[in-house]
Amino acid sequence: MSDLPPPPPPGPQLPSAAPPPPRLPDAPPANPGGASQQEPKPSWWKRRFLKLPVWAWIVIALVLIGAAGAAGGSDDPDEEATGTTVVPSVSSAPETTVPTSTSEALSTSAPAVETTAPQTTVPQTTAVATTAPPPTQPPTTPAPTTTAVPTTTIPIIEDGVWLVPAEVAPGIYRVGQYWAALDAQQEIIDNDLVDDCFSIMVLGSDASYVEINGQAVLVEFLPVYDPIAEGCTDGTFLVGSDIAPGQYRVNPTDGNAYWARLDANLEIIDNDLQEGQSIVVVDASDFALRISGTLEKIG
Repeated sequence: MSDLPPPPPPGPQLPSAAPPPPRLPDAPPANPGGASQQEPKPSWWKRRFLKLPVWAWIVIALVLIGAAGAAGGSDDPDEEATGTTVVPSVSSAPETTVPTSTSEALSTSAPAVETTAPQTTVPQTTAVATTAPPPTQPPTTPAPTTTAVPTTTIPIIEDGVWLVPAEVAPGIYRVGQYWAALDAQQEIIDNDLVDDCFSIMVLGSDASYVEINGQAVLVEFLPVYDPIAEGCTDGTFLVGSDIAPGQYRVNPTDGNAYWARLDANLEIIDNDLQEGQSIVVVDASDFALRISGTLEKIG
């Protein structure tokens, strides 16, 4: 009995199978007749046909392994490549193939989920080339053109006797004191004398000479003269420029008041001499007014 090989290891125990209940020894059958009791049969590994030497069992095992390897190598070359080892079982249990390749391992791999993050397209800002306009030049203001005012030489007739029209042209003059228009024989055609302000001289083409005392100037070169504002007490003034038509009072200065309305030839239209004040109505058709005294507008 000592030459027998050890029995094969028991198969894997299933954890789910409950252990069998302990088996009680069978009671020997009753032998009422006194017959001899039958001996039990020995176990299968104790039987005679299994009583082989150790070397026989080794040979048998090698033969079985070689047969299993030859069958596996000739039937499926892929199994040989993957290194599959077939473990033979002494019992009639089905063969269990344990894959040695990692790719054939019974493992559950979760499918890889490839999550692609949404790509946000950032709009590119296109730089627009801006051409700066040239600086605006402020408008050039031309320098004001100074128009040269022509210098008018005022023809002033100094005191003396002058030829008409060779030296003094006919016209209306304002004379400072005394004037006289003379004919060819130097006889007086017309004249006037004032003590204050000025007199008006109308020099016609019938005169051959003119006598001046106190300078004479054409009225077109002189401004308008206001005898009331200037406080004149003696003189001759143009109607419509120096004085306006209307009613005036003439106040005496030396005890007498005098006035005379004149036409364009300095002829008297009307006049009056009073020891006190006097009233005169000047018409628009009058050419000039000759006074001796202070003038006051009353209407």
